[in-house]
Amino acid sequence: TNEATNNKQTKPNQNNQIQTTNKYNAIMKTSIVLKKILSTTLLLIFMANIQALEEEKKMEKPVSVVLYTESLCIDCFRYFFHQVFPTFKELGSKIMDIQMVPFGNAQVVETSSRKRHHHSKKQQQQQQQQSIECQHGLGECVGNEYQQCIIEDANHEFDRYWEMIQCLELGFPMGQQDDDDAIVKVVQSCSASRQHFE
Repeated sequence: TNEATNNKQTKPNQNNQIQTTNKYNAIMKTSIVLKKILSTTLLLIFMANIQALEEEKKMEKPVSVVLYTESLCIDCFRYFFHQVFPTFKELGSKIMDIQMVPFGNAQVVETSSRKRHHHSKKQQQQQQQQSIECQHGLGECVGNEYQQCIIEDANHEFDRYWEMIQCLELGFPMGQQDDDDAIVKVVQSCSASRQHFE
């Protein structure tokens, strides 16, 4: 009978151990599954954050605006003062990346001239020459050149040169102009009032 009693007491202990082991194994399996789910969730959140940051960076890039202008064109003048300058003042360079190209309706014209070859009077050599013709005359070509120099000096950063261009546009005589002295006087006047563009 003692043996039977011991067997009865051993069986519940063994059953308890088996149940405890089974519970432990179940908890461990659940723990492993939860760790995998948590790891996957964290990875997905991390990837979503990276993608959101990349989208944000794309949105931070300013809109590129290229303006082909003419220094003595009244339509360009109006567009600057009624559209470009007020918009830029309001939005700034973080929203708009403006680049000016003061060439507008100008054309590169090729001309040829005949020159005698140095070795023989009979042989002739044709030499190509290029010149620029501007829609509003020589004065506009000179004005365009000065504006391009200002743009280059400001490293093509519109927020560094737009006030000088504004000064020039206010002073330049609009329309046909073959007198480049009038243009030079305006440039000198604007340069004197804005020394960093001299």
